[in-house]
Amino acid sequence: MLIYGYIIYLLLLAILWVFFTRVRGKTLEQLFDQSAVEHHQIIELHRKHPAGGDWQEFNNWLAVEKSDS
Repeated sequence: MLIYGYIIYLLLLAILWVFFTRVRGKTLEQLFDQSAVEHHQIIELHRKHPAGGDWQEFNNWLAVEKSDS
């Protein structure tokens, strides 16, 4: 049972590490702006492709959306 505690703490540390590497040097306003842009890209992507597709198609559509912005 103790091993699960260690696993949870390692996962928490990994999440915190990813968070801090993404936000380093950015203000809260910049983070909100970046999140808003990404949110609108995903909403637009789902509007253009409502039937969906597999993961590779989604990544291709997302790459095209990001290159258009």
